[in-house]
Amino acid sequence: NTKTNAENLIAAADNMYNEQLQQQKQSQINSNNNNNNNNNQKSEEDNTDKQLNQGRTKIYQLAHDLERRMREFDERVARRRYILDVNLNFHTHCEEYSDWLAQVELVWSTTGSGGGDDDDHEMIATNCEEMLEALIEQHEGAIEACATIEQEGQILLDYLTEVQSKITPNDTTPSLPYTHLLNLIESIRKKTNELEIIWEKRRLRVELFVQMKHFEIYSREVSHLLDIWSHELTKMQQQHQQQQQQSTNSVSSVIIPPALPLALQTLINGGTSTTRHRSHHHSSDRTTGKVDDWAQVQEHIHTRVAQVVQRGRDLLSIMEKSQDFKIKVDQPQSSSSSSSINESTNSNQQQSLIPSSDQIRNLILVMNDREQKLSELATQQQKLILWRVQFVRLERDWNEIKIMINNFEAKLASNLTLAISLTDAEKFHRDHEDIKPFVDRICERIDILQRKTEKLTTVISINESSSGPSELINTLISARQKVQLQFEDRLRLINAQIIFYKSSEQVSQMLDTLEREYRTIEDIHEKLKIYTDDEIQKVLADRLEQLDENKHSFLRACTVARQKSDLFHKYALRNAANLIKPEAYLKPLEQKIKNVSTILKNKEDTVLNAWHHRKKIIDEYLQYISFKRNTDKVFVWIDEHDECFVSKLEELDINDDGYMDFVRALK
Repeated sequence: NTKTNAENLIAAADNMYNEQLQQQKQSQINSNNNNNNNNNQKSEEDNTDKQLNQGRTKIYQLAHDLERRMREFDERVARRRYILDVNLNFHTHCEEYSDWLAQVELVWSTTGSGGGDDDDHEMIATNCEEMLEALIEQHEGAIEACATIEQEGQILLDYLTEVQSKITPNDTTPSLPYTHLLNLIESIRKKTNELEIIWEKRRLRVELFVQMKHFEIYSREVSHLLDIWSHELTKMQQQHQQQQQQSTNSVSSVIIPPALPLALQTLINGGTSTTRHRSHHHSSDRTTGKVDDWAQVQEHIHTRVAQVVQRGRDLLSIMEKSQDFKIKVDQPQSSSSSSSINESTNSNQQQSLIPSSDQIRNLILVMNDREQKLSELATQQQKLILWRVQFVRLERDWNEIKIMINNFEAKLASNLTLAISLTDAEKFHRDHEDIKPFVDRICERIDILQRKTEKLTTVISINESSSGPSELINTLISARQKVQLQFEDRLRLINAQIIFYKSSEQVSQMLDTLEREYRTIEDIHEKLKIYTDDEIQKVLADRLEQLDENKHSFLRACTVARQKSDLFHKYALRNAANLIKPEAYLKPLEQKIKNVSTILKNKEDTVLNAWHHRKKIIDEYLQYISFKRNTDKVFVWIDEHDECFVSKLEELDINDDGYMDFVRALK
């Protein structure tokens, strides 16, 4: 009603303002038409206009003030309506929340206290995950409702404080409504805290069953996984033993498992996607990709076992926290392994029973121990597989090296040319200049492969005794020695050819020179007539000494040439034998060597004869000089002593004893 009356007043003021405005406009029009009126009339009209303007201004101010007061009035009414709504909602929510707390407290306290029976255990064990989700939702709803009630109560308290400050600004004593609201809010908080304690016990109880359920599921999965892994490892061991009995020397004949067995791969890839843990405490999903390597299998199983162990420890922690309320627990038994939990879940009656902490600890220990033993066995199998794989690679490298060796031998066979002259020998040497890098590559590959094989035998320790690596090392050593020997024999053949033809040519030239020198006719007497006999004798002695040295030199050179021919023939035989050449292959070379040796032998004999002839001439002339010197001495002696000896000889009788003594002394 107030709002309607105010709107009517504002509308009436607006109409009055508009009417006065129209009247003013009409009077202005009339004044324009009556320009001939006097000044008195004009002043009256001005006063009238002034009064009209003042009236319009007052009407406008009154209307504006009324509108402002109406807005303030609307705000106060809306605030009052809001406070009334909040007050209604607050008391309604308090009543509903109190009733709900009483119901929930009754349910949680009766099923979560020490009076729980087997039916409650079975119900919780069957629907533990749904119950845990419902508990979490109920707890979140209770917290949210309590916060809403406190917020509404705080709004009412603020309003009461504001009203009291306006009515009695100096009085700070809380009013009765204010105290009532505070007590009501405090009671709601107290009930919520009490419910929090009951909820925590209930949640701990239900979560214990949830953790136990997941622990049983995961322990069965991991136990099954360990069984399959153990079976596969045992089967691999048996296959290896059978193959080792069938083939004791060839490691490469062993079939290496290329991929994971289907049973284990299916369990790992499929098992992890079927079970999800939705607990707020363990919310991680166990998802893995495909596993196609044994190392990844080992890591995956280790992770799964670690997860089960961690869940067992979490379960033990929850059981320790749950000591203040009664939960039916299995009695510890003599055999505590994964089978106890697997058997405990086969019947509905046993599903409601929780294994004891000792059983869980024993299960964790057994599972850890089993995983460790299988891990050691798997590591041993991996080392064995790695050893085989590496040895197969080494044998593959050895096959490549054998191909290189065969190519090397084929290259040697195709380039085996026995030279029949020095030019051919030098050309043969140039044709074999590219063999050395090829041999170096072969030897380098063999050395690298030998080091890898030796490292394989020393670094990787395996339980089996296989002679494969040692045989491969011996084969590599023999192959390297064979390649080096063939290459060295070929180099010796090349060098022997060049040396043979060079030495034969040099010896032949030397013999020809000596033959010409020794065959030259020399007039020694004419050359040496300017010298005295002593000087001639010294010169001839030097020439004889030089002749002896020349003789020893060319005889030694001829001997060396014959040795080089024998060496050439020997290396040719060896290379032909290495390349399995027929005997007829060397006949042209043997004939060539024989011809060269015959020519050198003939030249040697010719030079030796010429040498003897030259020496004979010098010896004869030397004898002549010696005879000449002695003759001159005799003639001088005779000239000095002939008369004395002749007279004395005449004095002696031929029959006297002194005659013969004198003759001997004379001689």
